[in-house]
Amino acid sequence: MDGHVLAWMAAATGHHWVTHGVLDIILFLVLGWAISRFNKGKGIEITPKRLIFSIVGSVVVSGLIIFGFYI
Repeated sequence: MDGHVLAWMAAATGHHWVTHGVLDIILFLVLGWAISRFNKGKGIEITPKRLIFSIVGSVVVSGLIIFGFYI
């Protein structure tokens, strides 16, 4: 399956790393927009505890995604 994804990514932009970069930028913009809308008008502030939870949660989820990729 990995070869099919890389072949598709290479066909999309000429090189799989270019496609990877484009998808990263799109994901960054979409998630940034969505997250900025999440708290609008609710008055929820980011406390140090929430910030730490968000960072640790992101690292754990990212690690699981990378782990899953190599299985």
